[in-house]
Amino acid sequence: MTLQKARAYAYRLIAMRAYSSALLRQKLLRKGFDETLAEQVIEELTRYGYLNDEEFGNRAIKRLAERGYGPRYIREKCRQQGIEVQAAVSEAVQREQIQKLLGKKPFSREQAIRRLERRGFSLSLIFEEVEKFSSK
Repeated sequence: MTLQKARAYAYRLIAMRAYSSALLRQKLLRKGFDETLAEQVIEELTRYGYLNDEEFGNRAIKRLAERGYGPRYIREKCRQQGIEVQAAVSEAVQREQIQKLLGKKPFSREQAIRRLERRGFSLSLIFEEVEKFSSK
């Protein structure tokens, strides 16, 4: 396959949604383009500013934090999308998210702890907030 076809395919993909370099590389390779063509297209898109892994990671962090996920979950999701980040979600924001989640639906203490842990919050923060919430 040619560079022109790889380029056209990549432009079509990024026109629909944002991609990280790693995700776009996977898409190109699955479509049958060789590694060299994929790298050339990714390099070109990065040079023109259409691919920006840092921006992609920052948007992913913000989106997942707003949906109530903690730093561990966010780091893992970003890693799956080919972005290595240190989830920069402040402790205050995490506490706020935990309080929102605790206030949504009545849970037993154990259920709340498990649910928050699955969402990627640290156990120490979870225990503090669950104790505060249950003492109200």
